[in-house]
Amino acid sequence: MKLILRFRTLLLFSILFFSIAITTGCISKTKTDSADNGEPVPITLKVHFGKDEAFIDAFIKPAEEKFPYITFEHVDGDLEELIAGKKAPDILWFWDQGWLEHASELEMTYDMRELIEETGFDISRFNPNQLAEWQKFSGEELWVLPMSSDRFALMYNKDIFDLFGVEYPTDGMTWGEVVDLARDVTGERNGVDYQGLYMPKSGSPIAWTAGNLLDPETDEPLWTENDVVREYFELYKEAYSIPGNPYIPEHWEEGGWPELFAQGKLAMAPHWFMPPNEEANVNWDIATYPEPENGVPAGGWAMGVRFNK
Repeated sequence: MKLILRFRTLLLFSILFFSIAITTGCISKTKTDSADNGEPVPITLKVHFGKDEAFIDAFIKPAEEKFPYITFEHVDGDLEELIAGKKAPDILWFWDQGWLEHASELEMTYDMRELIEETGFDISRFNPNQLAEWQKFSGEELWVLPMSSDRFALMYNKDIFDLFGVEYPTDGMTWGEVVDLARDVTGERNGVDYQGLYMPKSGSPIAWTAGNLLDPETDEPLWTENDVVREYFELYKEAYSIPGNPYIPEHWEEGGWPELFAQGKLAMAPHWFMPPNEEANVNWDIATYPEPENGVPAGGWAMGVRFNK
């Protein structure tokens, strides 16, 4: 955990350095980058993030200690409103490519490749596949650097699969394959009812692949005509139409399925990785999160700096 925090802090410092370079590059046209006494010129950087104490403790406070001449101003809300109010953020956090695409439409993205080359920043520490996924909307340009990845997995109960005589899930399965597999591990054995599959309430599988669900200019819904959304809802219907695997609110609510899994009555649960508590005594394992037919874009968080005109 300490290694992860050090890496994320280093990444933030790097993004700050790039942001400072951009900001002072614009300022230097009218005044020098340092005061007469050689001290750095105080600057204010607007940071766009949810006002969360854990985030502030993990990122903002260490940055303030490292860069005492920088004032960090928290800004939150709609990007268009912030721009109109002359509060456009200098540093932006993104949790999916949809937000990144929106920032691009507002001309807020900045290609950091030249700054990375000039500073000798080593980007080989990043997973190249994750970098490539974040570049989905930027072509060859590098608008953001990933700071974390969502750890999704398909958790499954090995004992249930053994009981039904079914092979365990494998890595790389699609949603359709997982739903089909659920049919084989749903039913009654020795007086106990086993349910094959929990379908996540989270909209992440849709958000990753569906693109814009609203028209960015008119705010009119686009999801009603979106094939990805339609196919995902059809998967839900198919999964909960399996005899013995109905939608039962007390089982499928966010707080309900972990209890069912811990009781040894749920075969599979695709979700953020949440191992059952030790008291549950479940013989479990994981496979990769089910994949949509059109691929798996990056999940997680990334940081970028605003293009400063």
